[in-house]
Amino acid sequence: MLNDNWGVSQRATNPTILQYQSVVNNQPTYKLATEKFADGTTGLITNTYSKNASVFDVWTAQLGIRYIFGK
Repeated sequence: MLNDNWGVSQRATNPTILQYQSVVNNQPTYKLATEKFADGTTGLITNTYSKNASVFDVWTAQLGIRYIFGK
């Protein structure tokens, strides 16, 4: 009944997939953006979005206390 992907926010890790490189014969040239992986290697971007790791991005709660004077 409940899906663990509901309410999970994502952030853009690299919003620009193409990077401007130079101008050749009055034509702009671009190259695909790269990213550095956890093992230290570099390669083409595999994911442009990643899940946020903070609990505060997913849900919040509010707690209140009421005290009545005069009884």
